[in-house]
Amino acid sequence: MKTRRLTKKYKNKCNSKNRSKSRSKSRSKSRKIKNKSRSKSRKRILKGGVRPSIGLVVSRTSGRPSSIRPSSIRPSSRASSIRPSSRAGISKPSSNCCDTKPISDQEKLLANINDFPASFNNFYDRLLHATTSGELASIIASIKQEYIKKTTLQPEGAYLNINGLKLVNFLRSKYKNSKDPVVRERIEKVISLLDQYGMSQGVRTSDLDVIKKKVDSRYFECYKELYEDVHAKLFTCGNNNCDPVSTSNVTRGCSRRLEIIYE
Repeated sequence: MKTRRLTKKYKNKCNSKNRSKSRSKSRSKSRKIKNKSRSKSRKRILKGGVRPSIGLVVSRTSGRPSSIRPSSIRPSSRASSIRPSSRAGISKPSSNCCDTKPISDQEKLLANINDFPASFNNFYDRLLHATTSGELASIIASIKQEYIKKTTLQPEGAYLNINGLKLVNFLRSKYKNSKDPVVRERIEKVISLLDQYGMSQGVRTSDLDVIKKKVDSRYFECYKELYEDVHAKLFTCGNNNCDPVSTSNVTRGCSRRLEIIYE
């Protein structure tokens, strides 16, 4: 009995030793395989190889070569929540923002009016070279408010200011010095349209006392001197009718011995 028990105990002891040895061998073997696979992957990377993508998982089993199988891991919700770029799908405008845009005659004339008296020439040229009478009439009507604002004493707008007196003198000079009948006829047309649209404000000699109260003394001195100069040029034969200095009288003539003299 004793001998039998000792034999069984010995056997169990031997079996446990063998098991522990086999376990240690398998562990060392798996470590070797892992180290081997790591060294291979490092060599691949050094040679220009590519590691497995995120969607693939490398599975290794002891005693078998490593195999690659598709991963069952779903992509993270963070990746799916990324919105596409806001620029995607937006078509670019066909025209360049820096392209020059055409400016209408009305806009050019308004710009010239704001620069009076420096831009008298440009203002005159644009009115003189409007293509048709209908176009000229619409242009003059469209600039009425700005024209009156720039050429009269504000806020009433009843009397010409210094700019207005200078413009009357400028148009008188253009009309007098022109030898071309077509140009003279065009100036007469412009002046007639200014009259029709209520843009021919003027100043009489009797109005000077009223204007003196509306402006400061230095302005009035210059104003009176300019008024008397323009008045003398417009009414060379005298002004018994007390006509105003205005664009309406730019084409006025002086009758002497049945001759028309433009002064």
